[in-house]
Amino acid sequence: MTKGSFIGKYLKGQRVRLLLVITATLVYVLLDKLYSLIFSFVIDDVIPGKEASGTFNVLISNIFGGVEYIRSYLWLMALLIVVIYLSTSMLMRYRVYNQSKVAESISRNIRNDIYEHLQLLPYSYHVHAKTGDLIQRCTSDIDLVRRFFNGQINELISALATAIFSLIIMYRINRKLSLFAFVSVPLILLYSLYFSFRFQRKFKLADEAEAELTADIQESLSGIRVVKAFNREAFEIDKFKKYNRKFRDVTQDVLNELAFFEATSYAIVLFQCMIIIIFGIIEARNGLLSTGNFFLFVSYQRNMLYPIRNVGRILAELGKMGVGIGRLLEIRNETPEDLDSGIDTKINGDIEFHNVYFHYDDDNFDVLKDLNLKIKQGQTISIIGPTGSGKSSLVH
Repeated sequence: MTKGSFIGKYLKGQRVRLLLVITATLVYVLLDKLYSLIFSFVIDDVIPGKEASGTFNVLISNIFGGVEYIRSYLWLMALLIVVIYLSTSMLMRYRVYNQSKVAESISRNIRNDIYEHLQLLPYSYHVHAKTGDLIQRCTSDIDLVRRFFNGQINELISALATAIFSLIIMYRINRKLSLFAFVSVPLILLYSLYFSFRFQRKFKLADEAEAELTADIQESLSGIRVVKAFNREAFEIDKFKKYNRKFRDVTQDVLNELAFFEATSYAIVLFQCMIIIIFGIIEARNGLLSTGNFFLFVSYQRNMLYPIRNVGRILAELGKMGVGIGRLLEIRNETPEDLDSGIDTKINGDIEFHNVYFHYDDDNFDVLKDLNLKIKQGQTISIIGPTGSGKSSLVH
């Protein structure tokens, strides 16, 4: 099973809802872009009493009875903005509610399936697997998938849609300025992709360190009776500190990378905005750009660049989810035991060990050595001995 088929499997029954969420996000972004257009129309055309210019301004003017009529009843524009605000609020409510339904449904299905698969895996798998690591995969790694579908996927769609809509509007306002505005877009995208791959590698190390920490906690607490009996508290504390220190260091490394990316990408965006402001002022002084369109252009410039900048962070989160899915697939791709076929027979007779030797795969030391033992049918015996003498291995 691949990562793509893994997601596709658990999306069954939620694809239509997810598509509606994406559609609501696109409509939300489109309506959100109308605020600045309406303000620009009022500043450039309505207040001065000029004839409407531009496709959007002409459309609004025709819908509401012309510039002079709108100027006499300016509250119509205020009402339009209120309607847009209410519409975006309703779309946001719909989007948040349904994306959480999708995310929780997917995570529930994954948890059920992974746990069921773990129960069906042979005993030999569980002997070598660390319980704490399995717990971490069934909680933290699944939560990465839930968080992506509960917000990050919509952030990605919203960022890309905002950038595209903004660039289209900027191009219609001033073609020459829009070319300047587009210069840094490929640079920011490539920069974001580069860091997303770095994040993915570093997060894998952080995820594995967290798994080691979780496994240590589980093993220590489940064996607390032995720890107390042999006065090993100090040893367990030191061991925990070692794993905790490693987790702290690799996580701090991830955060340092993220901080560097945020700072440098922010600097690129500010530099690009400064260029647009300078050239925009020149265009406005030459009469090639109105005051309203100048402020509108600067506003959409920021609306275009900041979402693209955030794509890097979102891709980093996507990389985290990819790491988590990879760790879940390691479980899912294990071959389960066949519990249906075979002979179901009733066992009668004695139990006998004759010259039995046994050692574990990762150790050449014989836990059981030349063992001879016979237990008669119906007989009850007790097995006693010091720790490490092979009692549990014998029963297993």
